[in-house]
Amino acid sequence: MKYKALPLIAMLAISIGVGACTAPREEQLLTEATQASELAGMTEAELSASWLNLDSVQNARQLGGYPTQSNRVVRQDAILRTGELALLTNADKELLVNKYKLAHIIDLRDEIEAQDDPDPNIEGVQYHHLIVWPREVRQRITQESTTVQGFDSELHVKNYYTAFALEPAASSLGPQCA
Repeated sequence: MKYKALPLIAMLAISIGVGACTAPREEQLLTEATQASELAGMTEAELSASWLNLDSVQNARQLGGYPTQSNRVVRQDAILRTGELALLTNADKELLVNKYKLAHIIDLRDEIEAQDDPDPNIEGVQYHHLIVWPREVRQRITQESTTVQGFDSELHVKNYYTAFALEPAASSLGPQCA
């Protein structure tokens, strides 16, 4: 089955709000990254090459190679995605700024998450806080992803993609695929 190219914001938001997972965190992140790459038509080798070598940040990868809705391809190392940056080491900051030319951080977490674990200030890097999901929407999606057997990570990812197409909060982010 061939899938449409996903909007970039959907790729960035895959791992938002999965903290309640019962699976080990690394396994959960790998599952989500694999599902996203399959939807975008990436091979396993391309996915493996996308991971960044950051010691202090989980789930860090570049999004080069993903197709866009206008049938172009995201340039290698132009857009990075990570887990939270609160524990970013100085060595990883230097790598992001020098190797990847980091200029902007776009924080997609809600207000409480951003206050509890703020991103570090990095000289010369602009910070932008865009709330993708209000807390109540995230909580509802998580509840809908919980079955009598427990939290279902595959269902959770599907619920997020569905919400991107249908939720008013997400539709304000730009064009979406159906």
